[in-house]
Amino acid sequence: MKKTDETRFNLNSAATNCRIYPKGRNRKLFGVNPAPTPKAFGIGENSAAPTLLSQEVGRGKNGFGFQPNAVFRFKETIAECADWLIHKNQNQDGSFKDSLKVGCIFEMSQAILSLLKFGELENNNGARESAIKCGDWILKQQASSTDKNVDGLWITPEYGRNLVVISDTIESLWGILELYRHTRQRKYLLSSSRAFEAVQRARVRPGNMWVSKGGIRARVYLDYNIETRKYSLSMHRIIDDGTWYLFYKLTGHPTLIKDFRTQCDEQMRYQTSDGGFYEAYFSTHHNVIMVAGARWSAYWATYPFFYACQEFKDQKYLQVIERSCNWLADRQEKNGSFHGWYYANGDVAWPHLDPNSPSVAITLWSRYMQINRSDKYLPCCQKSLSWLLKNKKSLLNTRAAAFAIRAYYDWRDLT
Repeated sequence: MKKTDETRFNLNSAATNCRIYPKGRNRKLFGVNPAPTPKAFGIGENSAAPTLLSQEVGRGKNGFGFQPNAVFRFKETIAECADWLIHKNQNQDGSFKDSLKVGCIFEMSQAILSLLKFGELENNNGARESAIKCGDWILKQQASSTDKNVDGLWITPEYGRNLVVISDTIESLWGILELYRHTRQRKYLLSSSRAFEAVQRARVRPGNMWVSKGGIRARVYLDYNIETRKYSLSMHRIIDDGTWYLFYKLTGHPTLIKDFRTQCDEQMRYQTSDGGFYEAYFSTHHNVIMVAGARWSAYWATYPFFYACQEFKDQKYLQVIERSCNWLADRQEKNGSFHGWYYANGDVAWPHLDPNSPSVAITLWSRYMQINRSDKYLPCCQKSLSWLLKNKKSLLNTRAAAFAIRAYYDWRDLT
């Protein structure tokens, strides 16, 4: 296959993968040192995690989890989240009101994932139908153009029809692929394949997208700063949701799994020694590290490494997850909450509490403990769950509701 900047992907071929590295002094910011123990708890590798909360939070029958009252309340909470998404936040056309208002099509993909899981595990047809309606709305936003640089990408209407955010396409793919898995309707497979082809055409390097020539400008929210034309410190937009791995599982194409491993190995270089992932989001947010507040968060940077652990059986990928889990534990407030943004030195960069972060932290901690067969982060999960139960109203937005639903099932699998 000829290596060009516009190598086309389909079910029979895959694009090539080049590499980028941090240059100069920035190289010192990244490392793969052994994961430190969270200083907030003093939990050693062989020490038992203490129970921090009484009454509602304690040991489950398998040594993990929470007392029945907390289990019931968490399940009740995510049922309320699902009900709100379906009956109060979804438009007739399938879109979600608050996500459409702020132009976040990727939030709707996250909602699809959560509603499908809720519908499957709770035998709720309404949730399944809601996910399908949302997916069909997303399909209608897919660009159909004679411009090959644009065709197949998803357009977020509130950004304006002359603007395409390629990372929205990457981050919407998981939900559409999951719809295909659940329904086996070919339209979802064809749509996701078109979108992935468009992403592959736009890719120059693993973390770099370029601005298309012509009427629709592909705005870059990946590793390329369109204003300064310098590489930023993070590449995890390209690795979001493990898209290359998901397509590998769908097609079995060996180039995709090779690309995915290259992406994981590159992503490791962008993790700080204490476990964070930098983001240079234009000049005003340089060196901010986020938890889950948006697409450039530590959550999205870390999650694909669960696939890498499963596929490659390499401890170095588990260590990446552990460092990230430690970073979360160190920044968790005493009441279980998180601020949305942090500076590299640990200072809070955004004063408001983020309702998404406790849920994604529970997801990462729970999945890590399942893989590692430990209860290392159990106290952290306990505190964040307590915060979620006390602040249920903060979960009534598409992103927070979707994350809370997924967190419940990840935590339940642990128990």
